[in-house]
Amino acid sequence: MNGRPPLPPSHTLHHGVSYEMKLFSATAMILVVVGHCSSQGFEGPFALFPPYNYQVASFVFVSGYFYKESSENDVLAYVAKKAKRLLVPLLLIDIAYGVFISFAHKTLGIQYGAELSFNSVIIQPFTSGHQFWINCPMWFIAPLFFCEVSNVVLRKAAASIENGVAKESIFLLLYLCAGAIAIHTGGSDGLGESWLLLLMRTFFFLSCFGMGRFYRTVLEQHDTLSSIPYFALVFAVQLICAWLNHGNLSYYPSWCTFPGSPTITLLSTAACIAFLLRLCRIIGPRIGKSKGVLCIANNSFSIMCHHMLGFFLLNTIFLFCSTYTPICSSFDIISFQTVWNYHYDPQSLPQFASVYVVFAIAFSIGIHKSWVALKCMFRNIIHVRQSRRTTC
Repeated sequence: MNGRPPLPPSHTLHHGVSYEMKLFSATAMILVVVGHCSSQGFEGPFALFPPYNYQVASFVFVSGYFYKESSENDVLAYVAKKAKRLLVPLLLIDIAYGVFISFAHKTLGIQYGAELSFNSVIIQPFTSGHQFWINCPMWFIAPLFFCEVSNVVLRKAAASIENGVAKESIFLLLYLCAGAIAIHTGGSDGLGESWLLLLMRTFFFLSCFGMGRFYRTVLEQHDTLSSIPYFALVFAVQLICAWLNHGNLSYYPSWCTFPGSPTITLLSTAACIAFLLRLCRIIGPRIGKSKGVLCIANNSFSIMCHHMLGFFLLNTIFLFCSTYTPICSSFDIISFQTVWNYHYDPQSLPQFASVYVVFAIAFSIGIHKSWVALKCMFRNIIHVRQSRRTTC
């Protein structure tokens, strides 16, 4: 018996996607939301696994894991599909948030966020992503797009090389080198808003994407070490990385702020992803195909884009409660208006952050479902009108 809990047929989803990877994707998405609120309780044993150390990396890892070689058959179609799914929503949603934050400036006295302009809605989504703050998690979209496009172009160029361990190893090494360049360039001070920031974000994403692809094609079939030595190894790697970097494991890929060396950063990221992978493998078969997990995993893009708006709306509810009722009297209105990531902690209880996390995830899923329902309604209206014209 090895340490890898077998997945029964009921835990394999369509297209051969295992439920444990859906659980991994959902958990990574939750950690992104948690990282923008409060990481208390989510850092793993002895705070060795702070969310910022692998939340976004895990998200990109999943993209690499699910990459299909068939995408190389028609690169232009692949790029067009990715542009439609990533860049078009990025720009349209950015405009919507620009209008929203301008409205908030006038009605709620919000003092952060840029004004609507060509620069803030067309240029800054690529060079910053933080221009309106309320949708700042969307910074990931542009580098993810360029990461995926770079990957398919490079693989197409190497199509003559026979697929196998050697080819995947070459690509992993290439992508890890790109990540090392990003980590070295950003350093402990990070980078400011610029096209260089976009390039380095893309390079770092390539390293995480490569890890996901390499794991799927090479390592997964050999991932059979029993859990006790597996966790012992992961904990040892993280402890050594923490020791070598004076206890500072967290980094911030949004600004390419990496306090550790490329080797420490990439090794720690891999260890964190390995830690989360094994947890999901253990937990997955025991909780069954949870509809909640699948819902989060299948709505990860919407959650990433809109959870900060969920935080903002919950703060607005607390604002009205504090203004017109005796409830939430300790709500800090000035901080609400001036601090983009302000969270209300009654009686200084950091555990209250869990309310923000749950509300933001549910709200983001609701936005996606409402959008889908709206599109279906318009399609039905158009279909009915076309049917009437045909009948006439």
